[in-house]
Amino acid sequence: MPLGIVFELVWLDVLALGSVVPPYGTLSFLLLFPLAVLYDWRQPDVLLLPVAFAMLCAHAAAWLEQQQRQLMDDASERVQLWCAGDAGGTLPGRAILYSILVRAGAQYALYIVCFLLMTALGPLFARIGAEWFPSVSWAMFYAAAMAGAVLGLRIRRAYAVLAAALIILGLLMSL
Repeated sequence: MPLGIVFELVWLDVLALGSVVPPYGTLSFLLLFPLAVLYDWRQPDVLLLPVAFAMLCAHAAAWLEQQQRQLMDDASERVQLWCAGDAGGTLPGRAILYSILVRAGAQYALYIVCFLLMTALGPLFARIGAEWFPSVSWAMFYAAAMAGAVLGLRIRRAYAVLAAALIILGLLMSL
């Protein structure tokens, strides 16, 4: 449950709108949750590095989608040719099917690669996290995730509230 809350707060804006493709929080959760259950990772110090790796994988999935969108620009032009009656055009249904297959195949391949890497490196990451970061708590995880949620809003007032909260927190910690 805490792991799901962290990922939910890190990426509040889960909808891809226009050219903005947020990291795939679902991918990171699907990578980490089965391994957390399998290896019995329950403490935040043990989860710190696996969570960081899962977040990198989520960013890789967003980058992969950006690449796929650029690839599909060509298909869009071919559909426009078909609409204009050009013989070199592509039927819309065929372009959509191609796009779905490319995206599903690429995302599935990325998941398998990331899952295998996480399976191989996860125990090492967990051991390093337990040795190097024993003072990490769930409260620290939540604070970092809430900062991500505020930044995910992409509103200047939210940034100002976050900055003020960090300043107040810094002042309280210095007392």
